[in-house]
Amino acid sequence: MSNEKAKAIWADVIETVKDNVMSPSVFVALEAAVPIDEEPGNFIVGFASQDLPKAGYLRAAAVQPLIERCLSDAIGEETTLEIVEGSSLEEYKRIKEIAEIAKRAVTSSSEARAAQRKIDAYWENVGEKCTRGFAKCENRGFNTTKAEFMLTAFGFINEGLDHFDYENNKNQLHERCLSRVFDKLGNSMELPPALLCYQFFEWRKNRNKE
Repeated sequence: MSNEKAKAIWADVIETVKDNVMSPSVFVALEAAVPIDEEPGNFIVGFASQDLPKAGYLRAAAVQPLIERCLSDAIGEETTLEIVEGSSLEEYKRIKEIAEIAKRAVTSSSEARAAQRKIDAYWENVGEKCTRGFAKCENRGFNTTKAEFMLTAFGFINEGLDHFDYENNKNQLHERCLSRVFDKLGNSMELPPALLCYQFFEWRKNRNKE
């Protein structure tokens, strides 16, 4: 729709609304609103920054439905009113583009948090497998028992590193999760977590050479 046609439609809407609403504040808001564009099922009007507070009068429960009925009658199809900041099509497009960028940023951030929670949960499960596994061992106080289970726990941890392709995706999140796993294992077996971690990576290095 051309801007001139949008202006003509809005001018007719203003007059119809004025005939049905007795509110000077609404009249002022209608006159301050600038018809910007019409999309299928959507009529866009904008307010300059200094006039934006007036938009609330058009969003009122007794006003917006009336405006939308008038727009629908004028356009010939059901139409909703969209109120934006900006008094020109160019300004509206710029604001819309900024909003889309912000939306993508929020989506990306949400996806990143979801991926982080998935990694946290995976390593939490590995830690639980280690501690539960050792808790089921008989004669847990014997060094031989600890040594045997240590290799079992190393296998659980190694599966996790292979799952996440650790060497190529090493990052702070994995380092933090892995440290928690060794903390849990060390506390459970009453052994220094750092020493267990060192022994694990020596074991993994030798295993990968085979």
